[in-house]
Amino acid sequence: MKGSMMLTQATGIARDRIIPVGGTACSTGIALTQPPNREPALWKQAIDQMLEWKTKRSVDNCEDYPAPDVADTAIDFAVDQSDTGTSAPDSIVPSGGGRIAMEWNTPFETIIVEFIGLGAATYIRFDSAGKVAARDTLRRNPQSRRLQLQG
Repeated sequence: MKGSMMLTQATGIARDRIIPVGGTACSTGIALTQPPNREPALWKQAIDQMLEWKTKRSVDNCEDYPAPDVADTAIDFAVDQSDTGTSAPDSIVPSGGGRIAMEWNTPFETIIVEFIGLGAATYIRFDSAGKVAARDTLRRNPQSRRLQLQG
């Protein structure tokens, strides 16, 4: 996701810079540049960017933009995470096939949540050696209306 260096104008959101994304030249992004203690502001920037992706999809019908139901699920997740004070991801990108991926990195692990459909996402955690340490599915709980690990 972060290292894809194809010839493209497509970009995603990153904490400190705009990052290239493989695919066609349809997606635009912004850099998340606020200080780390400004997590709500970072989440707001991310939500605004995802809303822009959702809106532009209906205008130019570009296949690189996330599908509306995927964008809705990612936005709902972002709002929930912001409300609970969770750290904003290090990057958010359209990941192809109408999907959105969010990535968190620490020296000990990398976590990727990829939104794949209405109320559905995949969760993968890599250890510091780059090996898959956990893989799961997130599904919207109809009672809480939040994404939860399903096993």
